[in-house]
Amino acid sequence: MPNDYSYNVYGLHVVSQISCPELCPVGHALGNPDVTIGFGRVPDKLERPLKSGICYDAKDGEFLFHLENIGKYWVTDGRRICIEPACGADESEIRLFLLGSVFGALLLQRKMLPLHATCVRKGNWGFLLCGVSGIGKSTTAYGLMDRGFDLYADDICIVDFDVLGLPKVMPGLTHIKLWRDVLMDHRLPTDGLVRVRPELEKYYIPIERNGSNEPVVIKKIFILKRVVGQKVELQPIDGIMKVVAIRNQTFRRQYVEGLGVQVPHFMGITRLANSVSVSFVNRPSGGNSLDEVVSRMAEDFES
Repeated sequence: MPNDYSYNVYGLHVVSQISCPELCPVGHALGNPDVTIGFGRVPDKLERPLKSGICYDAKDGEFLFHLENIGKYWVTDGRRICIEPACGADESEIRLFLLGSVFGALLLQRKMLPLHATCVRKGNWGFLLCGVSGIGKSTTAYGLMDRGFDLYADDICIVDFDVLGLPKVMPGLTHIKLWRDVLMDHRLPTDGLVRVRPELEKYYIPIERNGSNEPVVIKKIFILKRVVGQKVELQPIDGIMKVVAIRNQTFRRQYVEGLGVQVPHFMGITRLANSVSVSFVNRPSGGNSLDEVVSRMAEDFES
């Protein structure tokens, strides 16, 4: 269709009826696209789902996501996403959930390994910065720019392995999401920036990959963690706890069982755990420890 948009994200060619400025545009590739996104009628529920949550149903090959005042999304076979917007829904909010929870389900259907992480790199190497929502992944990653690091991917990081077995992150969304106070700390104006949601003081900031959209090899994973204490500490993780720690960073881990992808998901996590070092970054729950966190992580990575 002439009004379709063509994108490349996570190594997939996506053809969409909805414009997604958060994705990297490309010309129409030869052959069939890996993923198609369009509008249509979406069922209210799935028949005999394996697992249901507050706003989703999941089973092998199908995923249904629904939000009041936003719309319904139907994901099938890791290849198709059908959207039925709610009346008067804001398009930016439709895209927000499309490229978040909904795309996360599609990636799991394709037996890919999506982690809830920010990818930071220096030269040809990078690391993943993980942690629960609100822990400060994007803020810390942005602070690392002052230490000569580049932002590469945010929110969803897809880990794959090259022919040598090295773990690598595929190019993802072209923006990072930052709160207004973080932008003010870095003396960045909000004029002309697009809000993540109309009611939030959180904005999209373009990620500059310095002209490179090649996968980045990952050699470390840092997991931010708030603790009671007085100083920042790096706590290496070994053995089976490494597997558990990485598994807990899965983007939308609650979907894995319902989609029936437990085996390939576990195999991917185990392979990654055997390929990288993993450390908790314990930061005091009180006070501002961002500068020290950034310094300790940069020094550990560069050593």
